[in-house]
Amino acid sequence: MNPINMRLDLQWKVRHLVDGGVIKLRWHARLDEAPSSFAAGIDLADKIEGMMLGLAIGDALGNTSESLNPSRRRALYGWIRTYQPNRYADQRPVGVPSDDSQLAYWTLEHLLQCGGLDPTKLGDLLASRRHEIFGGGATTRNALRQFERDRDWTVSGWSRASNGALMRIAPVLLPHLHRPSAALWTDTLAAAHLTHDDELSNSSCIAMVDMLWRLIGLTVAPDRDWWLMHWIDTYADVASTARYAARTGYPPEFEGSINELLTTYVQPALAKDLGVEEAGDIWHSGAYLLETVPSVVYILARHGHEPRVAIEQAVNGTRDNDTVAAIVGAAVGALHGARAFPDEWVEGLLGRTGSNDDGQAFGLLAAAGQTFGYGVSDRVRRRALQVMPAKGMPGRWNSTCTNEIMTTLHVVPCLDSEQMAVARRQELDVSRNVAAVLGRSAVTAANAGFYVTKAGQTVVWRDAVHAACAAKLSIRPGAVLPSNEQVSFTETRVQVTNETTLGASRRLVDYGLRPLALNFANGVHPGGGFLSGARAQEEVLCRSSALNQTLFGDPMYEEHRKRPLPDSTDWAIYSPDVPVFRMDDGTELPHPWLLSFITCAAPVAPIIGQPRAGDLLQKRIHRVLAIARAYGHTTLVLGAWGCGAFANDPHRTAMDFRHALENDYRGAFSDIIFAITDWSPERKFLGPFRDVFAAHVKA
Repeated sequence: MNPINMRLDLQWKVRHLVDGGVIKLRWHARLDEAPSSFAAGIDLADKIEGMMLGLAIGDALGNTSESLNPSRRRALYGWIRTYQPNRYADQRPVGVPSDDSQLAYWTLEHLLQCGGLDPTKLGDLLASRRHEIFGGGATTRNALRQFERDRDWTVSGWSRASNGALMRIAPVLLPHLHRPSAALWTDTLAAAHLTHDDELSNSSCIAMVDMLWRLIGLTVAPDRDWWLMHWIDTYADVASTARYAARTGYPPEFEGSINELLTTYVQPALAKDLGVEEAGDIWHSGAYLLETVPSVVYILARHGHEPRVAIEQAVNGTRDNDTVAAIVGAAVGALHGARAFPDEWVEGLLGRTGSNDDGQAFGLLAAAGQTFGYGVSDRVRRRALQVMPAKGMPGRWNSTCTNEIMTTLHVVPCLDSEQMAVARRQELDVSRNVAAVLGRSAVTAANAGFYVTKAGQTVVWRDAVHAACAAKLSIRPGAVLPSNEQVSFTETRVQVTNETTLGASRRLVDYGLRPLALNFANGVHPGGGFLSGARAQEEVLCRSSALNQTLFGDPMYEEHRKRPLPDSTDWAIYSPDVPVFRMDDGTELPHPWLLSFITCAAPVAPIIGQPRAGDLLQKRIHRVLAIARAYGHTTLVLGAWGCGAFANDPHRTAMDFRHALENDYRGAFSDIIFAITDWSPERKFLGPFRDVFAAHVKA
């Protein structure tokens, strides 16, 4: 299944399971919203490596003295600042993992294998390795045994409010870094529910992932109150008032909601500025979420601005110290980055995820940096190559620590059917007179700054129209494009679909992506014949959006009118974030949505002749892809460009797109849809694209 469709299916399924009470959580409107994109200048490689290395460091520093009372631990080990001699490493003082980092890094491995979260395949991976887990909790082990029997992640989780899901949840956000979407929250819930069928576990995982995302975007540490209020506010939104009793009698005779615990005990402890160990004695600081969450929040509130101190306090001042330190380490790593950790902590990690796979963790981190497009630090690259030169990188990412990125086209099966063809014909079945009225009214609405829906609702879109016009760029042939240092994707997913440009684009936008759509331009008239009722692709786009406002008056058209033949040039117009206010059939929307366009004209083949027209279009394909890459677009909606009224050869056009994507633009894009409306029996436009890419379809 196409990873985009896979994730959309998972989003729908998780929401259905929440609504049906299978996944225990109170759905809140915040879960329908994508997290904010990261500002330019954020060093994502340092931040993500900090998050994952901080998790491993905290686990490794704590797991040799796990579950001890802090005073007893101190009597045996003193104040722990370095790795202790470890029986699984010939008593060497090195960093060895336990279940916390094992399960987190195996989750990362799964995300690399699948390109995103598939809870069934994640269950397969974790269950297949359950006998390799060091010190795993009973809830996780029992859930994985249950999954092994039924292979149904919706029923495998055990009803326990323990911290086993929380400690491994951090990697779930990696596939969403460059394409933030609401799927982050449903991925979080699915990953958590695999082992823990509990509302407090689910809501805690949402709070954790949201916190990590926000910390990655910060450049300075938040104040003390922020940490506690983040968790309180999240629980207020997504957790019900379900009551939990203290597992060990700490706090004495407590029974209530998690927020009652945080406000009754943690908030006053912060006000008194109690030490971590003294505060932890109030709620026990163990593996129960009513013990773990208060400890994590308390340590971060007091010491989140000093990463080494925060991890040391977690290791020395709590009972379930490896898990508390792993969670704290992930948080301070996401905030401060891997550079904030002492060299001896990072260099002392063996990088294991199992009993004898030294370096695997660094290999996975390097692969993730390339696969998810945020880059790889020199330190992680070096560690991965030091320990894994012979066997290579894990899985199918063997080249990701070198300069050569082995990118492949992953072409999923064509999305087409007779029902889809009929639907396209019906939604585009607009008479010429009606199409002309729609075109003129689109211009009127853009000039007026508002439009009125059929229901009588007045929608003001003036600011969005003005912003789009101000942002548009006219890019002359040969103009130097901005350099883009984006890391190559290891896979470009391509699908041919019987959809309109707007239909495919809206599907991607609803998923949280920011596609760039190619407008098949008339080279001499802005919008083609949309004011006189023409009904080709450009005309539909211009009567449905403010695109024409960004094209009108552009010097490209006058230059093309001067040419003796209708060959146009490589001139293109880039129109980011254009408001779309209608569906393809002309129905006004209650809320406009934004879509970026690149407008470029194909040569008119019957007049120009072949092979010259094809050669010109081939060159123009490269120019369009270069502009898309230069302006940071990784998701494209293309099509049978120039193959309709301009009569270019669809087979050659498809071949030229394929050749460009396999060579000069290999790895430049993550997702491409060729949206081609075609209801002809032989699929004369869609068929050649389907067939040209068919050789790449993966079983």
